Amino acid sequence: MANTVKGTVSLEVLSRRYGVDRSTVSRDWKRRGFNIKASEREIDEWIYENHLKPKSLLEKKELQLDEDIRFTRVKADIAELEKLQKEGKLVDTDEVTELLTQYLFLMKNAMRSIPTGIYLELAECETPLEMRQLLQDKIDSVLMEIGQFKYEQNGTDSEEGSPNDSATKED
Repeated sequence: MANTVKGTVSLEVLSRRYGVDRSTVSRDWKRRGFNIKASEREIDEWIYENHLKPKSLLEKKELQLDEDIRFTRVKADIAELEKLQKEGKLVDTDEVTELLTQYLFLMKNAMRSIPTGIYLELAECETPLEMRQLLQDKIDSVLMEIGQFKYEQNGTDSEEGSPNDSATKED
């Protein structure tokens, strides 16, 4: 091996081992006090103190800076969420889940009760249009009884009926 003394390491081996260019080892490290003719143990100690340790400290500082930035972002996100919650624009998912469960339970029971309360009246209807109207009135009545869901948006349903109403009316 070139550039070696018994018990030392070559420039090529050092450059490969530590991921630096050969010229870095021969020029930069030498300028900073590196002795290529030192023993392998002394070379390892010098590299640790002058190359690896400062690099490690720099990485630690960068990691700490990244953590500080992340912490600052989290604090800003929390402040934004608290602001939205105070303004009523943010709703707790547990509350919505509980309210939806209760509301859907009421709706299920109310819908299941419709046939029991209306089957005799349906039998008296003479036309499918009368049956349809009776069912629609009963369903609307039941829906009014259970009320509106707390977070329900207004505006999509109309009392005049759905687009399918015109097709049924023509029957």
